Amino acid sequence: MRRHVTQEQKSTIGRAHPIVRAFALMSRVSPAVATLLAERLFMTSLRSRTPERESDWALSARREEVLSPHGVLPVWVWGDGPRTVVLVHGWAGRGLQLGAFAAPLVAAGYRVVCYDAPAHGLAPGRWSNLFRHTDGLTAVANAYGPLAGVVAHSLGCAAVLLAAARNHLIAERLVLVAPAAHTTTLTDWFGLMSGFSQAVVERMRRRLERRFDFKWANVEPWRLAAEFNGGCLIVHDRHDHEIPWDEGHGLSQSLAHAHLVTTEDLGHRRILRDPRVVNAATDFIARQGRLATDVSDSFLRSQSQTAA
Repeated sequence: MRRHVTQEQKSTIGRAHPIVRAFALMSRVSPAVATLLAERLFMTSLRSRTPERESDWALSARREEVLSPHGVLPVWVWGDGPRTVVLVHGWAGRGLQLGAFAAPLVAAGYRVVCYDAPAHGLAPGRWSNLFRHTDGLTAVANAYGPLAGVVAHSLGCAAVLLAAARNHLIAERLVLVAPAAHTTTLTDWFGLMSGFSQAVVERMRRRLERRFDFKWANVEPWRLAAEFNGGCLIVHDRHDHEIPWDEGHGLSQSLAHAHLVTTEDLGHRRILRDPRVVNAATDFIARQGRLATDVSDSFLRSQSQTAA
């Protein structure tokens, strides 16, 4: 499934960001150079200022470190429960973005761990990709496992599924927030936001396959999801403008045992700190995959998806 970008979206972004127009022009004039630049930018994680709420969450945690194949990763740990839940951020994110999940999960008896993936947040490095993200998660899981659950956001969801399929990551319950079902959704969004043409994005995808010796088809989240047999809760906002709701719905149909919860007007990031989303995720993990009856209210509409 391809993301369909409207002319209105393209023109609006183009007017607002001159550099986007420059990349669009470069795509037409020199597609080879544009492809090289697109590849570099695609693997560069932009870092943003940490908001006060995340600093407050960090103050309540123990600061630790984990050695990964790509350097030492900063880790924050809450609680001392006998079972662990790991929080996994998305692209250009930080572990503390999921800090709202920590206190409720600790109250439910879990130890909660979040971390910054390679070249994200406070972690070293200048560039990253899905494979490095997955390596970081695997290193953290090996250090703090076995895992009772994982809560992941955006690209972090693909990292979790890839780690489960290739690195033998074992978690009893997954909570996937705003996941993509197709890698083309992620690369097409990059093209939309940067201004590179679809042709340049396709050239970039082929270069990355050669560089890292893989096939995009083999790391499609919907394909990886078919190998996971545990319980999964997918939470996706109807008005997510970065990864469309259809992606979460499609991914839910690839999982053997999944609940799909749809939210309204929370977008792609605010969904991570809405109390009702946090409570639904905590309830799902603590109740061994069964949703409490009060989760499906007027705000959260849950649809159980069970494969035949």
